[in-house]
Amino acid sequence: MRIKKFKICINLIVGLCLIAMVTTVMDNFFAGNKPHVKESHRPNKNIEDELYFNTSSVSPFWRDYGDVNSCRNKVLNVAFIKTHKTGSTTLGHLINRFGFHNNLSFVFNKNSSWNGHLVYFRLNERSPRYSFLPPIGISKDDYVNFKYNLIGVHVRYNRKAMDSFMKPRTKYITILRNPVTQFESAFSHFHFRDVFDKVDTNDNEIDKEIPKTSQQEVFEFLKQPEIYHERLRHVQWEGVMGLRWYYAKNNQMFDLGLDHNFHLNKTKTLSYIDTLDRELDMVLLTEYIDESLVIMRRQFCWSWDDILYISKNRRPHNTKISESLATKIKAWNHLDVLLYKHFNETLWRKISQYGGDFQSDLAFFRSLRHQVFNECIQKQFSTVNDIWNRIKQVLRQGASQDCNLLVMSKKELFDLVWKRQYPKPPPKMTNNGTTSRVTPSHTERIKRYNKQSKRRLAQRENKIATRQSVAILWKR
Repeated sequence: MRIKKFKICINLIVGLCLIAMVTTVMDNFFAGNKPHVKESHRPNKNIEDELYFNTSSVSPFWRDYGDVNSCRNKVLNVAFIKTHKTGSTTLGHLINRFGFHNNLSFVFNKNSSWNGHLVYFRLNERSPRYSFLPPIGISKDDYVNFKYNLIGVHVRYNRKAMDSFMKPRTKYITILRNPVTQFESAFSHFHFRDVFDKVDTNDNEIDKEIPKTSQQEVFEFLKQPEIYHERLRHVQWEGVMGLRWYYAKNNQMFDLGLDHNFHLNKTKTLSYIDTLDRELDMVLLTEYIDESLVIMRRQFCWSWDDILYISKNRRPHNTKISESLATKIKAWNHLDVLLYKHFNETLWRKISQYGGDFQSDLAFFRSLRHQVFNECIQKQFSTVNDIWNRIKQVLRQGASQDCNLLVMSKKELFDLVWKRQYPKPPPKMTNNGTTSRVTPSHTERIKRYNKQSKRRLAQRENKIATRQSVAILWKR
C-alpha cells in the first residue's frame, strides 16, 4: 500500500515538472528573441499610483525595456521653461506625465485651475506665497516649505526667482524652434491678422485688402512690420490690452527672460545668450526632438518610458514658406535666429560626444515610439470645426492606463496632476453614511465670507499686478 502511494506521488511530481517544462518552451517560443531587461523602477510611487496603474489588465510592452541606464542618480527636479509655439505642449505633456508617475510637486498658478500658467507674471521670491499652489503634503499656510520639483507651465525665465522656490539641484531645460516656422505658427496662434482690421491708433492709415492665406498674411505684416507691430499695443488678448505686442518679435528670446528694450543692444544680447548657455542644462530643438530626448535621457538618467511622447497641439498641415518670406522673417526675428543657431550647434556637439551608439539608440527610440503609437491609438483625426484646427487621437479600446496617459489631452492630464496636488475637501457625512449639505452657523458664515473676501481681493490685486507689469514693460 505504501509502495502504491509512493508511485502515485512520483508520477504526480513528474507530471508537474513536464507541465512546467512545456509552459517554459511555449513562453520562449511566443516571446521570440525579445531581450530580458529588468522593469523600470519609479521612485516615490505611493499607494494611489499603484492603484491607478493596476486598473488595467493590459501590460504595456515598453515597460519590459525598463531603465537600461547604468547611472543611478535619476534627475527628479526639472524646471521646464515653456516657450510659445515651439512644440512645447508635447514636451510639457511629457513633463506632466513624468511628475505624475513619480508623485512630484509642480509650480502652478493657484488662480488658474484651467492651465496653471504664469506667463504674464514677473516672478520673485514672494511669488509662491501669493500665487502658487501648495506642494503635495504641505499646508497652504506653510510658505517656508513651498519648494517644488517641476515647472511645466508657460512662464518667463528668471533664474534668481526660480532658484528660491525650486528644490536643490534642479535642472533647467527649454525648447527652441526654427524662427521661420515658429513665427508663422505664432502669427496663426496669436491672430496677428487682427492688425489688418481698422484700429483707432495714431499710426499711418494702411488701406489694403486683407490677405486671405496664412503666407499672404505674414508677407503683408512684414512689408511694414514696425507699423503693424505697434498696432498690437492697441488690441486685446485674453482680456489684457497689448499682450500680443511681446510675442510678435523675437518671442523666444523674450520667453527666456530678455526684455525687448535690450533687443537692439548687440553686446547685451550676445552676452545673454552666453548666460543661457551656462545656466540651462538642456536646450531641446523642435526639429530634432527625438535626438534631443535621447541626449536628455542619458544626461538625466531617465528611462525610455520617461521620454516617450505623442505629439500634442499639432496642426494637420504645415504652411509652406517661400525663401523670400523666410528671409524677411529671419530679418525681423534676428535675435531668435542667433539664439537658435547657438543652441543648434550645442545640440550637435552633445550628439558627437554621446558616442558611437547614438544612432542605434535613436533608431531604437523611434521604433519604440512607432510601436507605442500603434498599440495605444485607434485613429487620429483633424478637428475641422475647431477654431485651432488640431490633430486629436482616439485611444485604442482595451489599451493600458499607460496608453491612456500618453494619449489623453493636455487638459485631462493637467487636471489629474492638479487634483492630486490640491484635492478638494471631501463632503461632510451624516450619521446614515450619506452626504448632506450642512447649514453653517453664524460664526462659520462670517468666517466663510471673510475668506471669500480675501480671495476676491487677492484676485483683484493679481489683475492689477499683471497690468502694472505690462505697463512697466511698455515703459522700458
